[in-house]
Amino acid sequence: MVHNNPLFTKESLKAALSYIGKASFTLIYDGNDIDEQKKAGKELWQAEWIIATVMDHIFDYYPASYFMNDDSQSEYQSYLEWFINHPEVGVCNAIKFVENNFCILNTITRDGLNQHRIPQRDITEEKHVKSVLYEIHNNLNEIVHLLCEPKKVSDPSKPTADEISMLVRTIKKIQMNYSKMADNKQDRDFSLQVLKITQFFEMFKLPLLKAWEVYHFGSHSDFWEEGDSMFDYMMFEMKAKEMIGDLIKILTQESPFAQIESNSVITNGLLKIYRHLINQKLD
Repeated sequence: MVHNNPLFTKESLKAALSYIGKASFTLIYDGNDIDEQKKAGKELWQAEWIIATVMDHIFDYYPASYFMNDDSQSEYQSYLEWFINHPEVGVCNAIKFVENNFCILNTITRDGLNQHRIPQRDITEEKHVKSVLYEIHNNLNEIVHLLCEPKKVSDPSKPTADEISMLVRTIKKIQMNYSKMADNKQDRDFSLQVLKITQFFEMFKLPLLKAWEVYHFGSHSDFWEEGDSMFDYMMFEMKAKEMIGDLIKILTQESPFAQIESNSVITNGLLKIYRHLINQKLD
């Protein structure tokens, strides 16, 4: 059975994925640039993809993407489509890769100045990864059935990745439009006024960056561009709940987006996220 299975708890699956992720990263990006090492690391992605899919779709513990880097994510969707049609082969391959590929970490060598960077394997963790995959294999029929059903949503009020990223992009676009107005007008006083306006809108973006992290969709830096300052976000984190509360009051009393939105879509979207986020652990 999948549910109430000690190998399928949040802690168990996270531990397995964390170990696979560390091993695959080391083999691909921090090894000796040897094809055998890179191949072994990429093969481990298949174990990562299967466990992450179970963790996300069946249990709603973490988004699958939380455990993947950009390279892994770029190949994940096509693999998932294949896996749904070939689950037996997929799990057997993943088991084979974790049984054979962790030992490739032993081939990584360092010079005398970097001996401390030789990977340290944990046999107990490796056994745990294998146990999780064997248990997935033992319950494969039920798992495939659940994967073909709608994703479990443990908290329907929790913001989605699309909702957060859409609002970040929307606020950035508003700020950019004001900046273009200032550039076109070429008036110093107007430019200073626009700078204050864009900084004001920046306050509404900061909780969204925090939400992106709190809900495990990625890092707040995912939305940063070259030249962006970390200072505002660092200051926000020091009193996040207080600032979120203040922004909720502003949005409910007199939303600054009222004149530039349709049907209060920006205001209501921000309120939904802020009201959920303020009740989470933010430190």
